[in-house]
Amino acid sequence: MNKVFNSEEFEKEWRALAQKICADVLAHPQIQELKAQLDTNGFLNLEQKSEFITAADKIKYDLIFEQYGSLDSDTYKQFRSFWQEWLKSKGVASMKVQSNTQSNVDHFLYGSTPDPEKFLKEFNS
Repeated sequence: MNKVFNSEEFEKEWRALAQKICADVLAHPQIQELKAQLDTNGFLNLEQKSEFITAADKIKYDLIFEQYGSLDSDTYKQFRSFWQEWLKSKGVASMKVQSNTQSNVDHFLYGSTPDPEKFLKEFNS
């Protein structure tokens, strides 16, 4: 990561990681089990939604820490600072959804976790 913040470079790197997070979340065995339950039942109960969010967040943070270092590392602190600067520069207008897949990536980009049912249904097609 560069020492000087560059919004375009940061967004390119961060978007690539968010896409990897989406792919890894979907491929995870626990998530695949939830996907099968959603396909069978047509919905996820609250416990299953919570399970999805917990697993997705763990995958997200494991990948972030793998790329940027542990919470107390200088590289993670710099990432966090750059992410906050990038987030401020984007504002609400950047949340316009271009596609379902883009919507899931944007959730991770902007620091949230996608809705479990919506995430899994979008990848059904």
